[in-house]
Amino acid sequence: MYPSLLRLEKQGLVQTEWVPSATGPRRKYYDLTAAGHDAVAERIGSWHQFRDAVDSLAEQVQGSRVERSK
Repeated sequence: MYPSLLRLEKQGLVQTEWVPSATGPRRKYYDLTAAGHDAVAERIGSWHQFRDAVDSLAEQVQGSRVERSK
C-alpha cells in the first residue's frame, strides 16, 4: 500500500502531513489534492463506461440464450 501512496504523492494526487502521536512515533496522514479529486472523478467515469459495456455484453449473451431455448 505504501508504494502506491508514495506514487500518488509523487504524481501530486495526494498530500501528506506528519502528525505527532502520543503513543509512539509520528504518523503520516494522506489527503487527496484537487488533482486527486479530479483523477478519482475521471476514473469513476471510466469505470462506469467499462461496467456499462460489460452489462451490455452480458445482456446480449443472455438474450441470445433465451432465443435459442425457444
